[in-house]
Amino acid sequence: MNGSAGAGRTARRAAGEPAARVVARLARVAARRRCPACGEGRIWDGWLRLRRSCDRCGFVAHRDEPDYFIGAYLVNLIVAELVTAALCAAIAIATWPHTPWNAVLWGGAVAAVLAPLAFYPFTVTFWLAVDVFFRPTRD
Repeated sequence: MNGSAGAGRTARRAAGEPAARVVARLARVAARRRCPACGEGRIWDGWLRLRRSCDRCGFVAHRDEPDYFIGAYLVNLIVAELVTAALCAAIAIATWPHTPWNAVLWGGAVAAVLAPLAFYPFTVTFWLAVDVFFRPTRD
């Protein structure tokens, strides 16, 4: 496949379609870890290994640009740390005034390490989808 056959249908914005609807569609694609171009193909081998291209439409997921995924890593870090902070705050508030600070400390440390791994494929897929939205591939 040439990398552009059928690409861009998921990310393409129809005339008059609200941008919020496109973003919601891209978020659904990312939540399913599917190809941002066609919305159906698989672009992941396992949890952390991104395929070179979509098995359905041929969309090339690996960019030849150095540092392309730094934005995805940044989004991943922000989301993971916000979730970790919210979790620690929720535990502290729920158990106040007898907060188990050691449990909050160690639970937060574990969450800070595991959350980025848990969110990684979703943030990378969303990053690719946003890229396809702003720089659509040619049909």
